[in-house]
Amino acid sequence: MGHHLKPFVRGYAFDREKIGAVFEFDHLKDPSKVLSIIGFVLERIVNSEADVALTVVYKPGAENEMLSVIVIDDDFDEEKLKNRPMRPLHPELDQYMNILTGPCVWMEQNNHDAHYARR
Repeated sequence: MGHHLKPFVRGYAFDREKIGAVFEFDHLKDPSKVLSIIGFVLERIVNSEADVALTVVYKPGAENEMLSVIVIDDDFDEEKLKNRPMRPLHPELDQYMNILTGPCVWMEQNNHDAHYARR
């Protein structure tokens, strides 16, 4: 069962370029490998005790490209969210920071159901 996220989310996005660099392959030539790695990491996070939500957002400046985002916080007010202190990350997330970009704030444009690892 999902929960609706507020319009603005803050968290970490999977970075396809970083994934390619860390795992030593061309992320543009092998997008299925990128998706497999993202899927593996998401499965580990969902099965952990991490208190996060998972969603997708449009990449800024590339409205046809989606980013998979691990949501740490959300709010109705973008500035309030940007200025709120980040809570400590769960250790399960720490080990993946080399393939994530953030923390950043994105607009959760679809306002669809989010999938929570733990909440």
